[in-house]
Amino acid sequence: MRGGPDDLKGGVLMKASELKQPVLQRPGRALLLLAVPCLVLTGWIARNSSKETPAARSSSPAVGPRSEATAPDEELEQLKRSVSALQQKAVSLEGAVLDARRAALAASAQSAPQPQGPPDPKVDEEMHRERLADLDVALATDTGDARDRQVAARTFQGQLETATEGRARVVDVSCGTEFCKAKLEEDTKVAGELDTNVLVDKAPWVKAEAFFDYEWEGTLKRTIVYAVREGRRFPGSTAPTEGQ
Repeated sequence: MRGGPDDLKGGVLMKASELKQPVLQRPGRALLLLAVPCLVLTGWIARNSSKETPAARSSSPAVGPRSEATAPDEELEQLKRSVSALQQKAVSLEGAVLDARRAALAASAQSAPQPQGPPDPKVDEEMHRERLADLDVALATDTGDARDRQVAARTFQGQLETATEGRARVVDVSCGTEFCKAKLEEDTKVAGELDTNVLVDKAPWVKAEAFFDYEWEGTLKRTIVYAVREGRRFPGSTAPTEGQ
């Protein structure tokens, strides 16, 4: 059923008047206008959420303040573990060095000669007496040229007389091929005891290499001198003398 012009005019006028009313005065239409955007937004969220699979959601890394905070913590823990490992290696290396030092000290202590105590005067005296006894045997059994030995005896006697300057008497001289033996006597009561260094300084053969022995009879002192001839050696000696 169609209305007339008046009705249309009136309807138009009514709609125009209604459009002029505030939205809040039309609650039904206001709710409809608010519901439409909400439905559109809800549909868009649902569509985008359905595109992401559960596997993708579970495998995707978490992004946010929490993940950013855990990264430095993990790096710090890694540094701590590295430092701890280096400390353990340093301790092991230090232990190995100490063990090597102990082994070296032990080896050197075993190979080093043991320290000797002070010399025993009795032992030294016995060795000296044995040495002089060997020289006496060597001199008595010497079969060298007799003339050469006589010339050597006169030479050695002259050296001793010059060195003592009359303070001691040369009472006996005998020479072998390698060395000579002389006996000097002095009365210490008259001029005092003769210093043996005088013989060493002024008698050339005594200065080269010599052994001494002493005998006392009251104030009478006997000095026995064993001296190598020039360019010779004592029996059993390996050290060259002066002039050789």
